[in-house]
Amino acid sequence: MQKRTQQLRRNDFLGFERFEKVMGASEREQLEYRAFDHHIKNLGKGKMEILVTDPVQGTLHGRLHIRPPSDIRVPLFEPTLFPKLNTSREADGANLRFKDSKLAATITLPRR
Repeated sequence: MQKRTQQLRRNDFLGFERFEKVMGASEREQLEYRAFDHHIKNLGKGKMEILVTDPVQGTLHGRLHIRPPSDIRVPLFEPTLFPKLNTSREADGANLRFKDSKLAATITLPRR
């Protein structure tokens, strides 16, 4: 698709605006995409954009809403649920504080 750009000059006289064409224009080839980036990035869960070829109409672009069937399962597989993890304050772990305050004063920690 060809896109033409023409420059305009604005004349303002006593509050009345008038535009005049300036000599020279430019033409460039503009590609036209079927799928836009912001459409693809903002698709919801279970939605997708597809390109389908048709012998009569050519390439067709559309959206497809998908939902996985609930009756399909993997044979002999039972998912195991793991218990909830304790937070670090509740867990009995290593205490990283120095018991000797003189020793703690001699060690410098890097700034974050």
